[in-house]
Parts: sequence; structure tokens; C-alpha cells
Amino acid sequence: MSRLNEMRRKLLNWRVNWEIFQRIFPHLNKKADNGYPFDTDNTMTRLHIRNNLELGLNVNRLREVAGQLPKAYGEAFSYVAFRDLNDRIKAYIEIAEERVHPESVNPRLVANKA
Repeated sequence: MSRLNEMRRKLLNWRVNWEIFQRIFPHLNKKADNGYPFDTDNTMTRLHIRNNLELGLNVNRLREVAGQLPKAYGEAFSYVAFRDLNDRIKAYIEIAEERVHPESVNPRLVANKA
């Protein structure tokens, strides 16, 4: 990973965690009103499902609109757009994977005595 990509990923990681811990959790716990369109876990879940569906629709719409561009420009535009979107999604996946707890623990790595 290039130095610039590593810095971008660290910045994204910081931004995501800052929003979760400093804005979303206080908002859900009624300690702050940070203007989110949800006030419960269930509402937030419904909204993230809707955003997921909307993402799929937007990707299809991008493909349709790019297909209406002049051929060479549309192909180049699609390459740039989908490369960028794919890179961003991969960065989110990497952040999430770092937060997943392992399914099993290697017993050799567990301390026997305190």
C-alpha cells in the first residue's frame, strides 16, 4: 500500500470511529442531538438497510447514465468512477475486518497466569 493510500485509510478509519463514538453513540444514548434522522437502534438499522438498497440503485443508475455518454468517454468515466467507488468500499471492508473478533482463539496465545 502506498504511503498516500495508507494515510487516506488511516484518515477514513479515524473519521468513521470519531463519528461513531463522538456523534452516533451519544445521539442514540440521548446525550446529544447530533441531527441524525434516527433516534433508536431499530430506526438506524432500517435506514442503513435503505441506504444499502439505494447504493445498489445508484450503481445501476451510474452505469445507465455512463452508457449514454460518448463511447470512449463513457468507458473512461466508468473506469474512473467504479475504481474510485471500489477502492472506497474496500477501505470500509478493511476497517470492519479489523474490528471483527476472531471466531476462535489460539490457546498458545492465551496467558495461563496473571
